[in-house]
Amino acid sequence: ACPVGAEAGVTTALREVKLDNKLKLLDSPGIVFPSSTEASKAHRTDEQARLILLNAVSPKEIEDPVPAVSLLLKRLSASQDMFQKLLDVYSLPALMSSNGDPTTDFLVQTVITDWRDGRIQGWMDAPVLLIAPDTAPGAENEGDAPAGDRKEIVKEWAAEFKLEGLWGDASADVQEGEVQAMES
Repeated sequence: ACPVGAEAGVTTALREVKLDNKLKLLDSPGIVFPSSTEASKAHRTDEQARLILLNAVSPKEIEDPVPAVSLLLKRLSASQDMFQKLLDVYSLPALMSSNGDPTTDFLVQTVITDWRDGRIQGWMDAPVLLIAPDTAPGAENEGDAPAGDRKEIVKEWAAEFKLEGLWGDASADVQEGEVQAMES
């Protein structure tokens, strides 16, 4: 068993969870890296909003949830149906003050809580990445495209990975001798 929760910081160490006699699952703490090191106030607000939506900030530590809700609405506004559902749900009379205006603080906290707990479901399309043009068969890659961006049709599987080739022939002989010594 492994403790889980909807708040950041529940998983504090690497854990191995046995699912059955042949399958184990590794549970590790999530790490959210800041997107850059800019220190402008606008950037810090945007970064804080992004971290709130990733649930990397504890609800007690949220200073201003309005930018996070704005970012969420911007992301979900591509889907007009989802945007309309949000407007319908969060304009309920229970969320209104006595004069009929929505109570902003309560409304914003409700949206953040519902997002964190999975009651608001939405997604974004993956960003479109440019693929380098195919090179002619037999042509060398001049290095203008990243190494992971190459496509080619292969006729067979690649050769298997051999550890001995990493350290050269001398260390392969040493390792072979160690293996023989361990076997005897």
